[in-house]
Amino acid sequence: MSTSQRLKTRKFGATRVWTMGSGDFLVVVHGGPGMDHTYLEDAMRPAAKVRRVVFYDQLACGRDRTPVNSVTAGAMVDQLVDLLCSLSDGGAARVSVLAHSWGAYALYGALATGKIPFLQSSILVSPVGLTRASFDASGERLVERIPAQMMSEIETLDALGDGAGLMRVIFPYYLSPGSRANSALPTPAYKPNVFARVMETVGDFDFRTIGPRVPADSVIIYGSDDIEIPAATRELHRRSSVKVLNGCGHFAFSERPAEFWDAVVSILPLDHAS
Repeated sequence: MSTSQRLKTRKFGATRVWTMGSGDFLVVVHGGPGMDHTYLEDAMRPAAKVRRVVFYDQLACGRDRTPVNSVTAGAMVDQLVDLLCSLSDGGAARVSVLAHSWGAYALYGALATGKIPFLQSSILVSPVGLTRASFDASGERLVERIPAQMMSEIETLDALGDGAGLMRVIFPYYLSPGSRANSALPTPAYKPNVFARVMETVGDFDFRTIGPRVPADSVIIYGSDDIEIPAATRELHRRSSVKVLNGCGHFAFSERPAEFWDAVVSILPLDHAS
């Protein structure tokens, strides 16, 4: 039986979700824009020992059927707000969020609305920076890692809209050098047209003022070889503990799972080795 078949499917609000485990909600917000939730399924299984883990696909990603030309960065924020409010049921249920990479943008935007004061805790994993400038800088750091001879291949694959081909070429450079030979790491699905559409709409964002709205029970996790850096979220550090995992890149939960779960143990008290 596949991982997806073991998950329970339902809708909260307008969003289709997949859940595993029981207890308080932990909403997992995937990266991108243009990826879907599936690369996180197996990695998040330890959390299902103590939470009801909730996965969803952002607009036009994965199995979400929203037309790409109607997607905006703001609509992805609204989608998350609606989902969190539906799960909270007016504050009757406890809700936390784990956001990876671009998923942090959706969480920043949701916090900025002031509509999710009920959020219990947050785990930010390799989060994009709080400003458009820091977002662009992390992309430049990724490009600097890629050999020049591969860039023409990447440009061709991008022009063809070949998301699988793009991720095959680019994905290893998100990882730490010690992780690149690990063929067991799940390569995320990717839709280049969604990325392009969202980048048209994201604008010159600046979320540096959201610090007071971040749940006090929060952690930000980076890899020592990550393209994202702690300085890009420094305005949140008073409300969050910051963990940097050695020998780890952009996918800490898959590259160094034991160290990753050790980093979140204050929020998710579980024995990851059991």
